[in-house]
Amino acid sequence: MRTIESILVDIDRLKLELNTLRQSLDNATVTIKEALEVEFLYESNRIEGNTLTLRETQ
Repeated sequence: MRTIESILVDIDRLKLELNTLRQSLDNATVTIKEALEVEFLYESNRIEGNTLTLRETQ
């Protein structure tokens, strides 16, 4: 049978792991959002006849 102390240690370890994963997800979400914004801007400009490439738009 596990002790309360060992359970609390496991909880603390898992909480730290969860926080690390959340930070990674937040960073990925920002990157995806930025990429979508550039893509939207590029496509909007292209519709209007702008000849800039996606890289140039970025």
